[in-house]
This record gives sequence, structure tokens and C-alpha cells, in this order.
Amino acid sequence: MSDVSDDKEHVPFRINLLETSLVGHWARYLREIICGLKEHLSDCDLRLCIFESHRKDPGYMEFLHPLEDQFRLCMLEDRNPQGRFRSEVTCLRLLSDCVRRYPCDRAIVPSGDGLVPLMGMLPSWIIRQLFPENVQFESIVFRPEWAYPTSSVLLVR
Repeated sequence: MSDVSDDKEHVPFRINLLETSLVGHWARYLREIICGLKEHLSDCDLRLCIFESHRKDPGYMEFLHPLEDQFRLCMLEDRNPQGRFRSEVTCLRLLSDCVRRYPCDRAIVPSGDGLVPLMGMLPSWIIRQLFPENVQFESIVFRPEWAYPTSSVLLVR
């Protein structure tokens, strides 16, 4: 008789939560996402992927530091995601680096305002080069500038 069990070892669902800014309400918003994920997927392996400098942010200290037992911190390479389109490309590279350095089943990007349209316009062969095939992505678009531009020909007098 064999001592080997037919049961496969339980591997927790791996989730990377990527955020490149904690300005304003983002730390509080991340807290709500973390609490919601842990409520519904209590045994998931949740990783918060942020810049090292964010750990000193007052929002991090108030809203995320008390929850550090709920997630693992995965530090991102400090990059300066500023400028039109350059910030979106930088975020795309950060996301690619994040899912390759910290393999996951799902990657969540709460603020995908510029990232989602960029990923949508790229050919699928580029996406396949940047990301592993088995990763699911989730994001939210709050201010789609491509749909609601801040300046418009209609507004010029």
C-alpha cells in the first residue's frame, strides 16, 4: 500500500495589486480593495506592489500599515511615470516587470486610466511578449481622457 496521497497540495491563488501612486485617496481605496479580497479569498497570497518610497507616505502609514499582516509587500523599481503617454508606457513596463518578478494568477491595477486604453490598442503579439499567458488582469478606468478630453474644439470660442 502506498503512502502517497492523491490529493494535490493546496496552492493559494496569487494576486498582485499594483499601484504607482498613493496621492489623495488611493491608500484608503487600496485598503478597501485589500479588505474585500481577503474577505472573499481569505487564503489568497496577496501582494501589494508599490514603490519603496510609498512606505513613508502618510496615507500608507494610516491605511495600509495596519493591514500588513494581510498582504506581502513587493517593491517596484522606482521609475518616474510622468508625461503624456510616457506615464502609460512606464506603467505598462512596471506591470510587466511586476508579474514576471512576482508570478501571479491575477494582477489588479486599481487606477488603469491610461494603461487600459494603451493595452487595448496594442497588438496581441506584443501583449503576449510582455505578460505570461495565464495571468488574468483587472483594472478600473475612472477618467478616460480619450472619451472626455479636458480641452475640446467645441469649447473654444
